[in-house]
Amino acid sequence: MMMMMTCYDADDDDDDDDDDDDDDDDDDDNDEMIMLMMMIMITLITMMLMKITIL
Repeated sequence: MMMMMTCYDADDDDDDDDDDDDDDDDDDDNDEMIMLMMMIMITLITMMLMKITIL
């Protein structure tokens, strides 16, 4: 995940004129990625808790 974010930053640095638009788009993409990661972490934690309670 950090690798993708650094790649986006490198691409943004190349285009000085369109930084504002690119930043907005990347922020939206990063927000979606963060939400997906949060959902995955929540599901993994709940599955681990369920396994512990079942055992």
